[in-house]
Amino acid sequence: MYYHNNQCNQENILQGIRIDEPKIFVPWDTSENAFKEMFKTSDMSVVSKGNYFVKDSTIFGERLCNLGFTFEITIRKVGISRSNYEEYHPDYMKSLAGLKTALSRSFAMFQKSLIKEFGEPSRRDKVLDEFESCEWNIGDKIKVYHYVIDRFGLSEYLFIENVQRYTKA
Repeated sequence: MYYHNNQCNQENILQGIRIDEPKIFVPWDTSENAFKEMFKTSDMSVVSKGNYFVKDSTIFGERLCNLGFTFEITIRKVGISRSNYEEYHPDYMKSLAGLKTALSRSFAMFQKSLIKEFGEPSRRDKVLDEFESCEWNIGDKIKVYHYVIDRFGLSEYLFIENVQRYTKA
């Protein structure tokens, strides 16, 4: 029923989210109930009604990522975050310099993976001295956002959003 293919992710992303580990393809038109069935045997938790969190996944070749799925009838948005920044700098929690180094390395790795998957960003803006805000607009249906902001401390954000209009089936 659900599959994982080797199709180019530029085309794939218009249909849904390809997760490398667990190896599964989640179509955008997946309902909450179907989603729960797909991940019944995985380490998934419900944050709140309409929000699901899949831990320690691999996506775009990047491992140890957390995926947060938000629903509005079907999947609306997927947030991607790192489970652990220590591999990017062992002292990332001990100093601002360590945190900046870890975020800078993580950002660069995600950027490399995103460019490999989707090509160069549609839009780039400088947001902080060492970071950019990048956006991919794929087929006027999917937007990918990747940026670092300083709001209560530095944080990296990566979202994939289905911007198509939703209608009840």
